[in-house]
Amino acid sequence: MSLSEKKVEHLKKMPLIQTRIRRVQDSNLILHQTIISDIRPIEYYEAVVDKTNGRMETKVDSLMEEIII
Repeated sequence: MSLSEKKVEHLKKMPLIQTRIRRVQDSNLILHQTIISDIRPIEYYEAVVDKTNGRMETKVDSLMEEIII
């Protein structure tokens, strides 16, 4: 059974969700990580910032610096 082209395009736009489970060395703990990856054009985030700030002073580059720190 194959998927329609419309369904395939819809799936490509969805975020990629990865999960990792591992045991922490020398302990009885388990580390469960969930990573959500979503690719959007820069213009999308600039529009979001513009809408929330009412002006375009904050650029995506400065947002990325804040997230990385």
